[in-house]
Amino acid sequence: MKKIKKVYFKRKIALFLIVLNLIVGYLYYSSTKLILTFGGETFKSEVSNCSYYAVEKCLEMNFDFNEITNLKTNETGDIIFVSTDTLLVNFVAKKLALDCYDFINSTITNGFEIPVGAFTGLKFLAGFGKKVDVKLATSLSVDCKIIRNFEQAGINQTRQVLSSLICTEIVVMAPFVKERYYDEIEVVLCDNIIVGKIPDTYLNATLLGECSASA
Repeated sequence: MKKIKKVYFKRKIALFLIVLNLIVGYLYYSSTKLILTFGGETFKSEVSNCSYYAVEKCLEMNFDFNEITNLKTNETGDIIFVSTDTLLVNFVAKKLALDCYDFINSTITNGFEIPVGAFTGLKFLAGFGKKVDVKLATSLSVDCKIIRNFEQAGINQTRQVLSSLICTEIVVMAPFVKERYYDEIEVVLCDNIIVGKIPDTYLNATLLGECSASA
């Protein structure tokens, strides 16, 4: 009889430990998920800020983006050849990517504030409690593309739009949990009207250069 009670007691202890582990595991996963989501959304909200910040830094250097494209015309004024200053394109793309990376990385390094209630793993308590500083393990990459687009703008006129497409990927990580956030912002660098008809072969979006920064 005592042996049966002993076995029954051990089973209760084992069941209790299993249930306890499940509860602790669930609370860990839920709280970690909430914290990563909160942090990821906080960092993601800075993506548009970093893009405009990087463009402003470029403008401070007094770049003439019109110099990226060189046009040659014939005797009637029609555009017969379009060339690109590759060195300037690559320099601008690299600077934009690095400035964006530095801006976002500084935000990530500083961390963010989150209510204590989020650590419970319960969504209805996530917004309650004193805010505490949290820093997360992250992976950050920024890709900048310089794109040129020609459009017919009227009789013997062509519209040239030069823009930067800045793509940012942030991965926030914790043991057994990972969240990925991706966003892209397109910022116009130059928008002007060119006098002269351009060949139809140029009337589409063209990728002029690309640069990435990551860690």
